[in-house]
Amino acid sequence: MNRLLFFRTSSSLIRYCFRSTSSTSNFGLTNRERKRFYKKVSTVESSQSPTKYEILLDQRKLKTPSGNLVTIENEFLALSLAHEWNQQLKKIDLASMHLNSLINTIIDNPLKLNKEQIIAKVMHYLDWDTLLYRSDAPEEFHQLQITSWDPILKVVNEHLNTKFQSTYDLHVKDLIRETDRQIIEKYLSSFDRSSLMIFLFIAEQLKSILLSICLIKQFRSVEDISVLSRLETEFQISRWTNVEYYHDYDILDTRSKIAAAYLIFYCLNNNITRTIMPKDNYYYKSVGIIHCVHANLIMLHVSSMIAYGFLSFILAFFNKALFEIAKFRNNLFVISTQLSFILISFHVLVYFRRITVPVMTKNEFNTLIIPSVFFCLSTVLSLQALMQLNVAVYVIIKRCTPALTFLLSAIVLKEQKLNLKTGFCVLTITLGAAITSTGDVAYHFQSYAIGSFSVIFHSLYLLTVQRCSEQRTSNDVLYINSLLSLPMIVAFMITSSHELSNVKSYDGYSTAKFWFYFLLSIIGGGLLNATTFWCTIKNSALTTTVVGVLKSILQIFVGMFAFDQLSINYKTTLGIALSLVGGTMFSYLEYTNKQSKCGSNTSDNDSEQTIYKSCSRENSRLVRDYFIQALSSIYEKNHLSIPAECIFSSKRDIFHHQELHKVKVKPNEWQCKYCNKTFYSEYYLDMHLSNRHNDTLIQHEQSACLADYCSIFRCDALKRSKTLFQSFDPFARNSEDTRRKSKKVPNEQQLTILRSRCASIINECIPINIKYDTRVKAQHEMYAEICAYLTTNRYFELPNYYKSFISFTSIFCSFIFLFMCFIGVGIVRRSDWKFSDNDDDEPEKPLSEETISTATALLSKSPRNSIIHSPKNSTSTVRHRVHFESLDDCNRLHSDPM
Repeated sequence: MNRLLFFRTSSSLIRYCFRSTSSTSNFGLTNRERKRFYKKVSTVESSQSPTKYEILLDQRKLKTPSGNLVTIENEFLALSLAHEWNQQLKKIDLASMHLNSLINTIIDNPLKLNKEQIIAKVMHYLDWDTLLYRSDAPEEFHQLQITSWDPILKVVNEHLNTKFQSTYDLHVKDLIRETDRQIIEKYLSSFDRSSLMIFLFIAEQLKSILLSICLIKQFRSVEDISVLSRLETEFQISRWTNVEYYHDYDILDTRSKIAAAYLIFYCLNNNITRTIMPKDNYYYKSVGIIHCVHANLIMLHVSSMIAYGFLSFILAFFNKALFEIAKFRNNLFVISTQLSFILISFHVLVYFRRITVPVMTKNEFNTLIIPSVFFCLSTVLSLQALMQLNVAVYVIIKRCTPALTFLLSAIVLKEQKLNLKTGFCVLTITLGAAITSTGDVAYHFQSYAIGSFSVIFHSLYLLTVQRCSEQRTSNDVLYINSLLSLPMIVAFMITSSHELSNVKSYDGYSTAKFWFYFLLSIIGGGLLNATTFWCTIKNSALTTTVVGVLKSILQIFVGMFAFDQLSINYKTTLGIALSLVGGTMFSYLEYTNKQSKCGSNTSDNDSEQTIYKSCSRENSRLVRDYFIQALSSIYEKNHLSIPAECIFSSKRDIFHHQELHKVKVKPNEWQCKYCNKTFYSEYYLDMHLSNRHNDTLIQHEQSACLADYCSIFRCDALKRSKTLFQSFDPFARNSEDTRRKSKKVPNEQQLTILRSRCASIINECIPINIKYDTRVKAQHEMYAEICAYLTTNRYFELPNYYKSFISFTSIFCSFIFLFMCFIGVGIVRRSDWKFSDNDDDEPEKPLSEETISTATALLSKSPRNSIIHSPKNSTSTVRHRVHFESLDDCNRLHSDPM
């Protein structure tokens, strides 16, 4: 079994293989479709020696058009064919099922060709190979042929030891040498009949034997081979532009057929099974066999684990060094700078179009404000505790967070089940922290209390953010949380009695050690958040937890001897041991619990898999509102009505009746017209309609779920700007330009298919019995409102009806930015800031009456003892500018003659 060749194939092979092109336009051809009659697709072994697999549609075996049973010896190919049948949603589109067509052709062999006849047919095409016959005009196309086709000829000649040459004369004789012909025949004879039938199909599609060999030997990808086979068409497109709906369909159809054929050819000649594929491989995900391989092989993303573990381990020591070595003990200022660094990093990445920032809407504000408050309290108290505790003791206290989170989740939220084992682990962790505190000779109750409260608030933050971020990405939560937390931290810093004055009076700004530890703390804090999400996304939350446990063990042992050394006695040793054992056992129990849940969910999914998914009300509402807002004016202007065939017809929209029975009474009050009940938000009203009035849904064969068309109507872009709170992007080059590229933007091939599907929907939603001019005009207007946005440049651009004149988020964040600049300028210039009646850093000592009288006498007699000379712009107070001499000097001056 060749385990290495499989990974050399193109990563887009499966993507093209399973891509449907018949959903666009069939150009007058009859597309045979039938309704899907099965619910579950599976594979089963039919024999053991050799192992063969059959495809089951429910419990019926799949057969070819000639009635032969479909049996496949390669497991991966069988799974791929099953996945292709499972991809057919409501109708079976045989024209798009290229794997099924080719496998049926191999099994039935309708032309009854043997191996020698297939080779002879392939060799006939060699005499008219596309790469061997060139055109010398125009000159641009001539040069394009040289630069594109000559490297292919060179590669084939080198690997097969042939001497193929191109010509510009169609009447040339004996262009192909007999020796080269024998080499090609010998090469083809090495394959069996099934592989040769696939090779013949590829050659007929590419119009070239040499390109087919180049593809089989993996010298070029499917995309490159497809372009090389239609080089003249691509040249004409570059000069005369693309013919919409034709050229796009042609290239995608060619690619999908070639990809399907090459996949079959590769599986027939390489023993590929599902057990050799890594977890994050694209083939693995494409054929839907993730549950089959999950327990056999788990490929961890090592770099993300190392980055998260290192940063989380070292950051506590960076912060401690900033507090102890640099003597900069202003935790509020450090936190505000870390949050500012995170926000600036987000917008720098936005400027370079690497990511997109979420939109701060009123709904987002109301949802995430409570987690942000808990985050602020947890962060402030954590740094305050770290400032006064040993690093090892601090880590032991923070290790109580997972256990407390589990308890709160089980008791308050009823999401976990308590048992004796988990209860024992929680007790062990807590007992270990308590014993460690009793053995700490530097025990300080206030520090331990602050650390305990930080654990409580951190647990509350984790619980609330988990409930509030179920439908948000980690980047969105991080950005919005930082945006909401920064003003609160700044407010804490301003209202603090000594924070700003301590920052202002700190005398270590000119030292290298301050900037070294300060920058490490700030940058490390921002990178730690990023690596936490990176490790979770690339691996899992469980992997992140395990890395955190290992990190905490190292932190405890290093922290015992770093900075203020922890006193080693039997109490601290016992407490640390109990804490480590309890934390490790708790993580292990959590791991086994999640593994068992994963296994049960996998079996349930395998046994109860259905083709239909629940229709999202939110996404359906987005699509419906987009259609109504963008196209209603076009219907009214042209006096058109929505035909019954349109998916937006009142007869097809599943939620049409329920949407008519929803009334918004107040901003925070919704009413159900079925039963006149009121609800706090539309979300709870939707839940009520689903639970109590599910019988009012439009359910028949022609009913449509509008959420299925989210990819065409760009729901992901609309969700980012649902209200007047627009995205804050101060670094954008054009504030009105919302074209932001991200990894979520579909590629050009996907967008081409979406535009074609969009055009088909528009055609269905325009009445048939109208004038031709009116129909064409309406088509162009509707296309401009919906389909024109399906490009890489305009994908995230908002429709005209969505654009707002006021950006509340921009105004709010600009105010915060200017205020932070004001604080920064004040700190740099070290000016006196008066936030109260007493503007001094320390309370002044009252002067005695004798000193006051003596100073008054001296000031009235001696100019030397009056106000000292100082610049006009001096920032010192009058008290600081008065020079007082000692009492002996004053008496001596009185005794001196004038």
